[in-house]
Amino acid sequence: MRSERERLPGHAEATRIICQEASGVLSSLRTGPPAIAHGDLVTDLQNLRRGMKEVSIQLADLKTTTSCNDDDDIGSKTAENLSSTTDVDAVAPDLTMIHPYVEPFLSVVIDPSASGRHTLAALRSLYRLLERGTLVSLVKYRRPLLENSDNNNAHCTIGLNAIAKATIACKFEQTDVAGDEAVEMALADLLGLLIILDSAKLVAIDCGPDVQGGEESTVTSYLSSLQSETRMEAFTTVFVARNTFIHSPALCYHVEGVLLSMVKATFSQVGRTASSGDPKSSIEVAAKNMLEFLTQQLLHTPLLHHSLSINSNSGAVVNNEAQAVHDATRVLCLKLARCIIREGWFEVNKEKVQLNEESTERLSQRTLLSIIQEDLCLALLIIGQASGSAVLSLEVLSEVCATIVTLWSDKFLRSRLLVQFEAIFNGFYGRILAILQRRPVAVDSNSFVLNQSFDSECVIILESLVDIFCLLDESENINISPLESLFVAYDCNIACSDVTIDLIKGLCCCCGSTIASSNEQEGDVQLGSPRQVPGYIRELCAEALIVGLKCLFHNVPLGDAVAQGSNPPLRDGLPLNEIEPDLRQIICKKNLLRAGAMLFNEKSTTGFKLLMDEGVLPSPLTPKDAAAFLRKGITLGLSKVAVGVYLGEMGKASIPLKTYPECERDWFHQKVLREYCNLFHFQSQSLLDGLRMFLSSFRLPGEAQQIDRIIQAFAESCGRQCVEAVDLKLFSDDEKKATDATYLLAFSIIMLNTDLHNDNIRPDRKMSVDAFVRNNSDYGRDVTDEGKPLPREFLESIYESIKMEEIRTEGEGAEGIMTVEQWTDVISGRCGHASDFGFEFVAKKMQRREG
Repeated sequence: MRSERERLPGHAEATRIICQEASGVLSSLRTGPPAIAHGDLVTDLQNLRRGMKEVSIQLADLKTTTSCNDDDDIGSKTAENLSSTTDVDAVAPDLTMIHPYVEPFLSVVIDPSASGRHTLAALRSLYRLLERGTLVSLVKYRRPLLENSDNNNAHCTIGLNAIAKATIACKFEQTDVAGDEAVEMALADLLGLLIILDSAKLVAIDCGPDVQGGEESTVTSYLSSLQSETRMEAFTTVFVARNTFIHSPALCYHVEGVLLSMVKATFSQVGRTASSGDPKSSIEVAAKNMLEFLTQQLLHTPLLHHSLSINSNSGAVVNNEAQAVHDATRVLCLKLARCIIREGWFEVNKEKVQLNEESTERLSQRTLLSIIQEDLCLALLIIGQASGSAVLSLEVLSEVCATIVTLWSDKFLRSRLLVQFEAIFNGFYGRILAILQRRPVAVDSNSFVLNQSFDSECVIILESLVDIFCLLDESENINISPLESLFVAYDCNIACSDVTIDLIKGLCCCCGSTIASSNEQEGDVQLGSPRQVPGYIRELCAEALIVGLKCLFHNVPLGDAVAQGSNPPLRDGLPLNEIEPDLRQIICKKNLLRAGAMLFNEKSTTGFKLLMDEGVLPSPLTPKDAAAFLRKGITLGLSKVAVGVYLGEMGKASIPLKTYPECERDWFHQKVLREYCNLFHFQSQSLLDGLRMFLSSFRLPGEAQQIDRIIQAFAESCGRQCVEAVDLKLFSDDEKKATDATYLLAFSIIMLNTDLHNDNIRPDRKMSVDAFVRNNSDYGRDVTDEGKPLPREFLESIYESIKMEEIRTEGEGAEGIMTVEQWTDVISGRCGHASDFGFEFVAKKMQRREG
């Protein structure tokens, strides 16, 4: 890209350069076979070169006969001569939107009979002509004549979109690997330059006075815009080329640089592209498509989900070559995503983001922020949870950690990722600390190698945690440590888990503290006696603790802190109880909820009674409050088994002369179950996804009658909201029939899940897809409308989904694996509760004293 005030070449210089480039491509074509050396490609280039030479001669004669030395005046006089020499109407039919100066070069690019070296010469010439501004200079001097013409207006500007489409359609005869790689590099360079030129429309580059009016003009005034679809197609073309030549390090590094330049050029202009403030501008649409493409690549790379089910003690071997390709794809996507975050487009769109957040209706078009919230953070968590499986590469893990630190470093994004960071701290950092404490002792060479690999992963993860603990936020000359932000945002929020306390406990245990058996969580429990944490990992854990504690007293002299005794100041002599007295009340209430959850796990009535006596839950207890406690209490220690048992219980009927607490009555249990189901967001979700999300929140009891009651309540809630009922119209319009169909299909899915994933059932005895389709196509006239059986393709998709991925209910402990359905539940069900306190809460409370 030319510098901001660098002038373009004059008309004579531009004419000489284009002749020189045409000669270079001609020399390459003449070395080819006769069909190429004497074909139309050569003829077109010769005509272009001959016409430009005649103009150059006329220009030289004009200089000798006039006293005017200004290239602009000369250019205005020679533009007419150029138009008479070059026949604009002679453009090929398939390149009618291409400028005549560009058409001969692009004809070589799209001709499949041209060899790699011919295509390379044409691509490099095009790149130099665009990068140096040569084509712009020629169009500038010719524009006055073209604007007066009736049929040449299409050539008043250089069509970037047409050039990009022709470049994407490049075809050439592949000869050798090295030559093919050079062509791919040239293609990537040209597509990257086109995106950069299109994104630079807001950057004024001096072209000198206009030919006719003498007014200052810019390079970009002679360039037509890229369409958002073309920009995205160019990006994916370069991305696919990089993955195709994954075994060529030189090409990979070169193309990665081009992709990074594409991302920077696109996202640097997001929010600045339209003065009218139109959010659907071409660049913003392309930016959203780019980010969505990258996150989908991260979420759907093969072998990732398979690796999560591999027991690290079994030494299972995965296709190393295929995994290396997928790891390279993940690394590239994470690098590009981190580049997107660093560009700061969200700073420009703060007002727009805030307006979107205030809207009560979900936007039909996803925003950049929503893609980060819903997809990117999920991809980071799922990939990070593959650590310890001996499949995830250290390079991928490093990129995951670097991306998390980058997200945390920006205050604006951090304040809008409160729920996401809670899941990341618990499911990634907390999980790795829990596994580290129970890592078994190596008993053979295989387990020794696995332990070494796991220790290397721990080092990378802990180093990123140290980086997070080192980041101080500055707000009104007040430095706020990460531990303060985490503690107030999560530990002092009833709707959230104790992120800070759990992290500190985990780090302390890894440093050498005794591990209590009560801390054992469900999940990937390792067999065998736990080993001692290696010394260098204990040092990293201690470093994280020390750095976090040092940041707490960053602005407080040590003597002052000691003099304060048991109540040290956080900032400027301001103790915690002067910052926000309500925080202590919140912590006390949260501790009571945790104690009530522990009692509920033993006996539900005892837990409810404690919470009502302490005023945490209202007395008398309402079904809605009880359902909310069961729904949100998992983060406070509620057992999923206990929740499932309570939901499935029938309750006690009324008996004369005998009274029971309301929470044990049958009517109360029924209302709690209905209220519990209503707390889920089944809108815009399929029945299968809704069932996965529903069953992930508790452990389904084993008794058939209890399962029946729970699935019946689920069918009443989901049957009127799921996609199959609202959009696809697969169920009857009658509400009762639709509920019954949802119930029968959900029950059949649960049976299929048990059948396919039960190791005690022989493979030849497992349910086949034909049997599943036959059992669920038609439930009879009382449920299924006549002539409207469930489509076979729909039922087959359910069967394949259950076969590929079992419905799992784990995830309540530190080692639980996050699934897509659980993530959807977290995002949709927790955002409203988690927004009461944010990462900016500490700064606001500390500034209260100044007011």
